[in-house]
Amino acid sequence: MLFDRYFLLSFLKLFFTVSAVSVFLVSLYALLDFMLGFKEKDAWVGVKYFLLLIPLSFYYAGPALLALSLVLFLKRLVEKKVDLVVQSFALPPLRLALPLISFALLLSLLFLAGNQLLFPVLSSELWRLEKTYKKKQEAGGIVRNFWFLKEEKGRLSYYFVESLDLKRGTAFNFRRFRVSYPFMTPEELLKVESGLWRGERLLVLKGVRYDFTKGLREVLENRSLKTGLTARDVELFAERLEFLPLSYLYELFRKSKLVGASGEVYLGELLYRAAFSFLPFVLSVFLVKEFLKLRSLPKVLIKLAVLLPLLWSLALMPKLLAQKGAKSPLWALPPQAVVFLFLLKSFHDLRKGFRV
Repeated sequence: MLFDRYFLLSFLKLFFTVSAVSVFLVSLYALLDFMLGFKEKDAWVGVKYFLLLIPLSFYYAGPALLALSLVLFLKRLVEKKVDLVVQSFALPPLRLALPLISFALLLSLLFLAGNQLLFPVLSSELWRLEKTYKKKQEAGGIVRNFWFLKEEKGRLSYYFVESLDLKRGTAFNFRRFRVSYPFMTPEELLKVESGLWRGERLLVLKGVRYDFTKGLREVLENRSLKTGLTARDVELFAERLEFLPLSYLYELFRKSKLVGASGEVYLGELLYRAAFSFLPFVLSVFLVKEFLKLRSLPKVLIKLAVLLPLLWSLALMPKLLAQKGAKSPLWALPPQAVVFLFLLKSFHDLRKGFRV
């Protein structure tokens, strides 16, 4: 309909204006950070830093930017009594809100696709750029619960270190899981309870190695194994979970179950990214429903101040449970299911309408 097109275009102008202001602020931050925080003032490094930062900032700030745009747009709509005019023609509020909710759903789907195709690559490049050129980014201290990846010829090696002292080289609960690439077929699993990292070699004090290609199990004691990188290289050449696309996370979760290893951390990251991607859609439904029902900016802002951090916390819960709490990320599903039920209730209210 012509009205839908005009309605959506009006909102998009506001949304992109708010986003442009956000991009401008991020640009100022990038410029100041580059001038003050980087060891090397090469122009190309600064441009690359800026280009990497902008899309990632939009992704992480996207739910808040959409919420702010919706509040400003709906405030203007309510002031002009457009919602009352629409309901006077016996049309439900959902009919009025459909273009806004549809755009929010499209944005969520784009975020989900970006988690597979774009954002992991950008995050990896940005992290490496900062580790290479920013001041005070040298590796040091103790690394805890650190996951990383090393790509070799025809294989990928996924590492986990529960505790690694980068200065002394002491490592506890070290894991190396090798798979063939691109078929992701398990080849080897190395479990080390304790060891000493010296140069590119790890002295395994106590551990075990499983060779899946030959069906062998080997107990290791005081054995020196080549790792291909030094302990001090770990941070600089690391590939963290945030840098893996969704398909890799799923494959690692599935393969880890096949070899008897815990895959909860992969599942937690996967569920977190999926939930965060759909925050714009969930927020849009709740905000539209509350604004058209209450028709009061202060009341809606109070609810938004509670709703935004609550939804963000629920999206983050699977990741925190798996990586920090050593619990199954599936424990986050019951509270998320409650949010889903409230989402259905909001759709029902929008379809039914409100008394005016």
